[in-house]
Amino acid sequence: MTQEALHLADGSSPADTANLTKVLRFFGVPYRSMTADQFLTGRPSGSRSKLLCTAGALLHLITRLEKTSAADRFLDEHLHSVFVYGASDAGALTRLARILACDDDMSVQELEQCGGDIVVSDAMDDFCGVMSGVRVAAPRTNLTSTFALDITNRNVVNVISLSDRGTFVKFEYKGVPIFLSTSRTIIDLD
Repeated sequence: MTQEALHLADGSSPADTANLTKVLRFFGVPYRSMTADQFLTGRPSGSRSKLLCTAGALLHLITRLEKTSAADRFLDEHLHSVFVYGASDAGALTRLARILACDDDMSVQELEQCGGDIVVSDAMDDFCGVMSGVRVAAPRTNLTSTFALDITNRNVVNVISLSDRGTFVKFEYKGVPIFLSTSRTIIDLD
């Protein structure tokens, strides 16, 4: 039995929500959607959710939780992992990445063109599988749909990087693994 994914809806990007729905259906992943406020008050009991959301939605959830004394316990008890997608809001992406990395100086850069390599981490064999350690030359085409994170924190793993800057990054936040994609959109399967 496949565990249900939980989409934390914030209404910010109907196109990304539609694309996420297509991807989940394509892979046969059951899911349901709710807002951050609904998740805080009506989350599934007895299970740890696999959350899918935008940077803005997770930032809203973290901001709400930080106002309570039980934030750490809540995250550990109710979240298995988080996948953050659709970085169309550079401000929310920057604020969220700084919180997750515990680094107020961390920068987010918009990529236009890059002549470096795209590298899949070899530090996460169990996650990356046969792609672990793969290195390919980045296309010298327009990359305006991607941001990159300059992070030097040892507790952050660049799962996929472009010229040593993270484009798919794993954070550990209060005991919860959070995977952040810096692409502005989710692939449209149509």
